[in-house]
Amino acid sequence: MFVMLNILNLICICFNFAFYSSSFFFTKLPKAYVFLNPIIDVMLIITLFSFLLAFVWQVAISFRRDFEYYSRIIHDLFKIKNSNN
Repeated sequence: MFVMLNILNLICICFNFAFYSSSFFFTKLPKAYVFLNPIIDVMLIITLFSFLLAFVWQVAISFRRDFEYYSRIIHDLFKIKNSNN
């Protein structure tokens, strides 16, 4: 329990540093790379969407696997009930 609280405390400290540090979000590229500014602005969104896609993909695969498993069980139960009649 205490280890978990320490980990949560560390995470909160890191987030507070990231959110309140002005140099963390507001930096400028060197003049030679200013033309890449729009690409760099989009790169963060691409990584967030890829993480979101990975989680949604895993949920979809898990749901499909569970659905097939439970549908087989229900099908077998109905087969057993109908064979007893």
